[in-house]
Amino acid sequence: MAFVGTEVVVQNGGLLSRMGTFQLATLCRAANTPFYVAAETHKIVRLFPLGQADLPRCGVQQDVLDFRTSEDEGTSRQVVPGQIPVDYTPPALISAIITEQGIKLPAAVYSMLLDIYT
Repeated sequence: MAFVGTEVVVQNGGLLSRMGTFQLATLCRAANTPFYVAAETHKIVRLFPLGQADLPRCGVQQDVLDFRTSEDEGTSRQVVPGQIPVDYTPPALISAIITEQGIKLPAAVYSMLLDIYT
């Protein structure tokens, strides 16, 4: 099984997290391995992205490396800002979300939001 943390849990039960989370979740699905997310309830937000293209251009700051090398440099260099800094992991790839209120399925995030905002 795999456990990850996240920066944001969105309204549909998906994640906005550092790059690589979507790839790990996809690998876990292909290997029939459970993929669990640890997140505090204050990280649940009222945002409903449908895919990577729906993400805002701002968010988690992180260093992204460009692994292409030029003949002059021969080493990796940091990519210029402006790329999407986070991955969106859809709820279909998530086995469960572990919160301080217990273990929840991604489908239960919307009802948790109703409890928080009403």
